[in-house]
Amino acid sequence: MAGFWTCQRSSATLGWVGCCGIIAGQGMIGIASGWDCSIRSEIEVRRTGREKMKRRRSSSCKKSRCEEPAEIMGLCHEHYAEHVEAQMCCDEAIRVLHHGILDGQTIQKTELAEEFRKLQEWWRRACDSINFQRKDPILRDEAKYASEWCISLAQVIIKEERLFRNGNVRPPPWNFIRDSVWDRFKNLEEGLMSNGVARPKDR
Repeated sequence: MAGFWTCQRSSATLGWVGCCGIIAGQGMIGIASGWDCSIRSEIEVRRTGREKMKRRRSSSCKKSRCEEPAEIMGLCHEHYAEHVEAQMCCDEAIRVLHHGILDGQTIQKTELAEEFRKLQEWWRRACDSINFQRKDPILRDEAKYASEWCISLAQVIIKEERLFRNGNVRPPPWNFIRDSVWDRFKNLEEGLMSNGVARPKDR
């Protein structure tokens, strides 16, 4: 039947009775039927439910799967504290990479000191490429990522150095970060993308 249309209402289908004027080609007009009242009521219920859900989502922590109330920057108290701590660790790593000093001293543990020296070389390459907007012959278009890898590994070195200074000789649990960073730099030195894939000619 020409002009027939449907409206979702508990899987019910409306024909010409609930859509007067459509079949006759007169366009959609106002409907004063019981169907119309029911549909409008259901729409209002759905709209109200969505608005309540939206308010509930907006008032809870934006961290995935966290239902705690948001307090600062859209985060709950616990996740905001984690965010602040992570930012402080990142800032400290950047300072140590720049100056080579941790808590008033250079890195004391021999293996860490050597690793840190090499990491600083990559850090300076990445910073020069970013700050002067020039493509490094090894880092190519991955200088920004390289700076982030340096910060991640610097945080590991800082933690291990502090453990060493406190007399803790337990094996560090962060070698997966270390191995990942050095694997990426090794791939770049070999002319590959950092993930080990052959580099496209245009990159």
